[in-house]
Amino acid sequence: MLSPQARFDDGKLDVVMASGLTRGGVVRELSRIHSGGHVANPKVTIKQGQVVRIETFSPEDAMPLEADGNVRGVTPVQFRCCRARYGCGVESKEQKG
Repeated sequence: MLSPQARFDDGKLDVVMASGLTRGGVVRELSRIHSGGHVANPKVTIKQGQVVRIETFSPEDAMPLEADGNVRGVTPVQFRCCRARYGCGVESKEQKG
């Protein structure tokens, strides 16, 4: 599980970040995701929030954003978790310049 403590009904988004991993480290952690073992690595952190904004230092460094295996846009972007009548939905709002 990418974020083992994530709940679909808590009104929060879970963001999993990995920083400072080598290519070999990325491969190793990817193989541990299904068991949740990657969360034991101190270079992997999980944060929660109702609003998550992802941006880069400059527009030239914009990162593609993927959802369900498809590229949906580029940074900057902001996500907000909103409680839906039948569960929790995610509203995405791309920020322009």
